Amino acid sequence: MNYIEAMYLIISDRKFDIEERAEELKRDVYIWNEKNYISDKERLRNFEISVLDYYGFEDEDTGEYRAIIKLGFPVIIFTYDIPSIISILFGRISMYGRIRLIEIDFPPGFLEHFKGANHGIQGIREKLDVKHEPLLMATLETYTLKTEEISELFYNLAVSGADIIKENEAYFDDSLAPFEERIRACVEKKKAAEDYTGRKVLYAPNLTGRVDELIEKAKRALDFGVEAFTVNVVPYGFDTLQRLSEEVDAVFIANPAFAGSLYQSKDFGIEAHTLFGRLLRLAGADIVIFPSPYSDYPLLHHHAMEVCEYLRDEFGNLKPVFPAPSMGIYPHMIPTVFKDFGNQTVINVDEVPYLHPDGISAGIKAFKDAIDCTLNGVSLEKCSSISDELKGALRKFKK
Repeated sequence: MNYIEAMYLIISDRKFDIEERAEELKRDVYIWNEKNYISDKERLRNFEISVLDYYGFEDEDTGEYRAIIKLGFPVIIFTYDIPSIISILFGRISMYGRIRLIEIDFPPGFLEHFKGANHGIQGIREKLDVKHEPLLMATLETYTLKTEEISELFYNLAVSGADIIKENEAYFDDSLAPFEERIRACVEKKKAAEDYTGRKVLYAPNLTGRVDELIEKAKRALDFGVEAFTVNVVPYGFDTLQRLSEEVDAVFIANPAFAGSLYQSKDFGIEAHTLFGRLLRLAGADIVIFPSPYSDYPLLHHHAMEVCEYLRDEFGNLKPVFPAPSMGIYPHMIPTVFKDFGNQTVINVDEVPYLHPDGISAGIKAFKDAIDCTLNGVSLEKCSSISDELKGALRKFKK
C-alpha cells in the first residue's frame, strides 16, 4: 500500500509497553474506525493505518524512557495540501502528551502534486546573476519611517552590497508608508542602485493583510516590479504560502515568526528539520529563515545542519531551496558560517549592520568584504588592512 510515513518520539518518566502504545497511537487517529458501522471490510482496509516500526530506550542523561514509533498512513486519506497532512499526522496525536513529530516521508507519487518553490537556489542565482558565493540578505527596519526614508534606507543597503533586502517581518501598520506607495518608491531605488553598481538586487516587502486579499495584493506588487515577498508562514498558515506560490510567480522568503512554538520544546511539537526543511519547502518557500547556532535563541548545531540538508537535498520533483541562518551572525563569524553552511546559503544579517560604528552602509560593506575575503582564502585580519568598514566591525564585535 502507498503510505505517508510519520515517525514520532514519545517521552515518559517510566518505561511502558511500546507495542501497546503504538497501537494506542494508531487508534487515536480518528480516520480508522474499528466499529462495525461499515460492512465493506475491504474498503475499510484501504484506510487502515499501520504500525511500521517501533523501539525504545532509556535516556542516560535524564533517566526518562523514550520510544520511536513509525506509522504508515494510506495516501488515500489525504488531499494535496499541508493542512490535511498536519491535521492527520499530528492533529489529535499532538495532544497525546509528551510527543514530537520528528520525520515525514512522502511517496514520490504524492509529491508530484506539489509544485514547491517557484525559483529555488538556481532560479534566485539566475535572477541576481550570482553564480557561486553565499548571498547577503539585509533587513529594512521600517518602524516609524515614512516612504521616502524607507526608500533611502533601501538604496543605502543596496549600493553597499546586499543581494536581498527584505522588510521586517513585524511590519504591519504601514500608515506612514502605505504598501503601494512604499513598494513603488523602493522599486525605483532598486533600479537606481542596480544602475549605479551593476549588480542585481531582490526587494522583498513583507506581505500582510487579510488572508483573502494576499494573492491580489501580491499580483499588484508584481505589476510595480516587485519580484519577492517575505511571508510569516506559521501565523498565516502553510496553505496560504502554498496558494501564493502557485498563483504568484515570485520568490517567497519564509520568516520563522511564531515557529518557535512548534519546534523549541524538547517534549512537544515538530522537529526543526521537518518543520523548516520539509513542510515549508513543500509549501513553496524559496528561502527559509531559521535561527543560527550562534544566536541567543539557537538551534543546536546538528539541528541547524539537518535543516540545511533537508532544504537542499533531493525531495521528489521539488527544487532545492536556500537555507538562511539568521540571528547572532557578525562579520568576524563569516568564516565559521561559510564552514558550517557552505556557499549555497543566504546569510541573513538582521539588525547587525545598524550597529556598525560608521553606520548602516559600512555595516553591510563589512559583511560583503568578509564574504569576499573568505571566498578568496584571505584572513579577515589581513583584509581589514584594506577595508576600513571590516576593520571597524572587527574592532566593535570581535571579542
